[in-house]
Amino acid sequence: MKDINPTFKSLQRANASMDHGQGIKDAEKLSALFKDVHAYFEAKKVDDAVTFAKGAVAAADATVKASEVMDMTSLTSSQQKLSASCTGCHTAHRTRNADGTYSMK
Repeated sequence: MKDINPTFKSLQRANASMDHGQGIKDAEKLSALFKDVHAYFEAKKVDDAVTFAKGAVAAADATVKASEVMDMTSLTSSQQKLSASCTGCHTAHRTRNADGTYSMK
């Protein structure tokens, strides 16, 4: 899960600079990472987190498609959905520690 944030930031930079090739690579990597997150939470039987992960995979896959055809409206929408999936899961399942790191609730 630690690779998700730097990859998402790279995706944001790529999309902002219209570097669609890099955006596609980042979105494909995010899709694979969120499939791992999905499997993790499915094994732990955390239904809402499984739903968030499925949404993130779908948003990452939609980002790939939007980048391939350079559809900036869909790209922006997909990126927002991806961010919302992350935020929802983090709010529900993560705690900020005193040292600034995070741990699972």
